[in-house]
Amino acid sequence: MNAPTLPPAPQLLNDATGAPRFGTFEGSLEAVNLRALRPPYQPELLQRLATHKKWFYTFVATREVAALFAVVDLGYSSNAFALAIDYGTERVLADVGVVGLPAPQVEVNAHVGAGLQARFRSPGVKLRAWRHFGDERYHLERRCASRSSRSRPSCSPPAPARR
Repeated sequence: MNAPTLPPAPQLLNDATGAPRFGTFEGSLEAVNLRALRPPYQPELLQRLATHKKWFYTFVATREVAALFAVVDLGYSSNAFALAIDYGTERVLADVGVVGLPAPQVEVNAHVGAGLQARFRSPGVKLRAWRHFGDERYHLERRCASRSSRSRPSCSPPAPARR
């Protein structure tokens, strides 16, 4: 018996009338542009400002390590975090979480695959994710101030608790 097949994902979220394309599809959208939706599917301006969010989140795990990474654009604010742990040594390799300012300090574009650009900047912290067109790989970058700078966040793991 053959498994049922799904239609391929549409290129755009919305149809020509501005309505969302409801359904179940195989694959992903090239880009997600909620501003292309038209009433009654597009929220009013104040509701959109209060609820429209864009984010990039990834989690990768192997038998040796696990890492997660996120950049969140809330419109009125931003947030980013990164965490990496080593299962073998049970050590936290990196741990940073920062609340920041809105654009231009944060950007999450509409692409979910090829063409993705997500970045967060704050004093002492820079987190960035991207995927080039024609490249299957996602790239992640984390840069943080050194631990000696007390006024800035550090990407170093927290010091062990004293007993």
